[in-house]
Amino acid sequence: LQNFSVAAQDSTPTGIFFKDDGTKMYIIGSANDRVNEYDLSTAWNISTASYLQNFSVAAQDSTPTGIFFKSDGTKMYIIGSTNDRVNEYNLSTAWNISTASYLQNLKVSDTTPQDIFFKSDGTMMFIIGSAAVAVLGYSLSTPWDINTAEPTVNEDIVQLTNDGSATLLPYKIATVTITPNIGQNLTRVTLYVKHNQTGLGSYATGWLDLAIAGPNITSLTIGSSATTIYHSYLERVNIVKLGNITDFTSLFNNLGTLKDVQINVPNSVTNMSSMFSGCSALTSVPLFNTASVTNMSSMFSQCFDLTSVPLFNTASVTNMSSMFSQCFDLTSVPLFNTASVTNMSSM
Repeated sequence: LQNFSVAAQDSTPTGIFFKDDGTKMYIIGSANDRVNEYDLSTAWNISTASYLQNFSVAAQDSTPTGIFFKSDGTKMYIIGSTNDRVNEYNLSTAWNISTASYLQNLKVSDTTPQDIFFKSDGTMMFIIGSAAVAVLGYSLSTPWDINTAEPTVNEDIVQLTNDGSATLLPYKIATVTITPNIGQNLTRVTLYVKHNQTGLGSYATGWLDLAIAGPNITSLTIGSSATTIYHSYLERVNIVKLGNITDFTSLFNNLGTLKDVQINVPNSVTNMSSMFSGCSALTSVPLFNTASVTNMSSMFSQCFDLTSVPLFNTASVTNMSSMFSQCFDLTSVPLFNTASVTNMSSM
């Protein structure tokens, strides 16, 4: 029927949005990293469009790919693939992008997000990405506030993005995310850490960043095994978000080169048996939440280089059997609360 050129504003347009009455059009582009606003003298007829103004989003993302507005025009949302985030802006004058001000962002689980869409009442957000090749759904407990977004319930599937494309040699980055997929009900996740980039020899350093929000997942294992392809040089692990996981049994089992652990432990975790078993290079661990833990059996067994542990909350712990078995370099332990402990065999 017709077309309207936006080349004068951006040579790489990536996203489009129309005001609900068809009198305004917004184009986002990755050449100039701007939102461009157009007025349409005849509603929905792009041949009547005229360029009005632009708003730069370069400070938030240098490759913006999608755009969406709140139904009343007082909020604007930009998604981009450089930082893999949804960026939220407030507009003091509805539909006028010159009045936009940056508010906050949300990291999404796709590494190449392409577009964004909201339910009309702002309680659901949908992201399409080319890495997961899927639509990812998020529920917002406060409408239009992305800070309250959570992956939709009853949707759990494992997506592994290996580190074979890493370019900062000899350092390695492996990312593991668990992202929503309707119809799955995953209750246990076992991740065997690996890499597939050649030429690194024994100099590779692995960073594993893990984010899990699946509410049905109750058990998680990260480890190395002789029966799998595994990366035996993983040194650091950062677990940033977990759902309702209850079981940390053998979580880091036999990661023999693990040296640095950063972890946010939810109150749902009750079992930490063999959590660091076989982590022979680990010298210390941070103080993390153990308020609900009842089982610490073999938690640090065969941690040959372990020299210290923090004063964990052990008020609920009943089992400490073999907790420090073969911790040859451990010189002292804090005064744990052992009022509920019934088993200290081979501690």
